[in-house]
Amino acid sequence: MVAALNLPRGTARNQVTTIKCRDHTFELNAKQEAFLAHARARKMPFAYFDCQSCSRSVKLELSTDKSAQSAPLGRCPVAGCAGWVVDISDIVVDSTPKRWGCGACSTTWIDDKSLFAAVKDIIRKFPHRAAVYVRKGSGWAGVSLSGEPRDYVAQVEREKLK
Repeated sequence: MVAALNLPRGTARNQVTTIKCRDHTFELNAKQEAFLAHARARKMPFAYFDCQSCSRSVKLELSTDKSAQSAPLGRCPVAGCAGWVVDISDIVVDSTPKRWGCGACSTTWIDDKSLFAAVKDIIRKFPHRAAVYVRKGSGWAGVSLSGEPRDYVAQVEREKLK
């Protein structure tokens, strides 16, 4: 489950260093702070951070402009990875433009077609993955964050053993 964190009105968005997931409060480590600074510089509407106690993902809203916000595609379709797929079309990786990427496992996809093929393949290999994706036209989208199975990360971690 992913907890969304909206900062109270008047809170300076560049002063956040402590985040609360559902069960824990944690301070961002240096790598997370650097990513937060990068996200703000790129005017990203939100960023995800993993709780250092339970590994639950926490969504930190960075923008109050709801019209600018869009969800990531959803969970990464790579075996053993419970990361998030996000649009990286403005980043050049290995001198080749890519459309999608996962920050957790560093996998990238050149276009929607290759990403959707990966989603289809991971569902075929691990049927429990179907719980985090929904068909959207000829492609796929992530389910709402509250719609994820409670033990999704644990299920994905067991994939590494298969």
